[in-house]
Amino acid sequence: MHELDRLPWPGTTVLLHSLGLSGAMWAPTLAHVDPAATVHTPTTLGHGGRGVGAGVGLKEWSDDLERILADTADGPVTLVGLSLGGMQAAHYAATRPQQVSRLVIADSYPFLPDAEAATRLERAVRETAEAGMAGFAELYLGRTLKSHPEPGLKAELVGQIAAISRDDYLQVAEACYRADMRAALDAVRCPALVVVGDRDDRSPLSDAEAIAAAVLGSRVEVIPDAGHLPAVDTPRAFAQVVSDFLVAAEPEPTSTEDAA
Repeated sequence: MHELDRLPWPGTTVLLHSLGLSGAMWAPTLAHVDPAATVHTPTTLGHGGRGVGAGVGLKEWSDDLERILADTADGPVTLVGLSLGGMQAAHYAATRPQQVSRLVIADSYPFLPDAEAATRLERAVRETAEAGMAGFAELYLGRTLKSHPEPGLKAELVGQIAAISRDDYLQVAEACYRADMRAALDAVRCPALVVVGDRDDRSPLSDAEAIAAAVLGSRVEVIPDAGHLPAVDTPRAFAQVVSDFLVAAEPEPTSTEDAA
């Protein structure tokens, strides 16, 4: 792709990945972003060989992200979170408002009813036991992706999930399914965008609308032909939606005459 076709992402952007994957999941999206953009793609606790330690939840993820950003980012950042990453981003923005300038929550949900959380966790327990983590990764991606990624990309995504120990994955999955970010959403005060794939059957449009209703001043952007992972299904469209939001939210430069 020619660099002139790449999209601007002004400021510093931090991308938070979905459950089971890693910071490397953003590669398809970043292929469409200006290489001069400042972007960080950390891998969160419980993923990519990073064990959960004594436990994990929204507080632990936010504390860990703060440590990461202290070493990598200078000043407020834009947080873009997908699925579990959206929950992490909302919690971080709510609890550390001075550190977040803009927020994008993609394909996430405010909370799951107890019965739905239990159903999802039971399926994860069963499928990881029966198929192993690599087999589970194939099952998960098979029902989640709405596109047909190239074999190399599919293998990379499978490898990201398979690299997690079963015990760590189940702890992270339970923390994800039991998380309730309604209070955090009410506390967000930075400019925010809510994104959802129009074919997402895991966190559908109704969830996106509930998030937008809770976050002051936010709106919903629907990405056509995308499921729960639009950053993989339709990476150009996802990069474009983020670019449009960041460019629109970028303050106008102050001219010398205005400042005089």
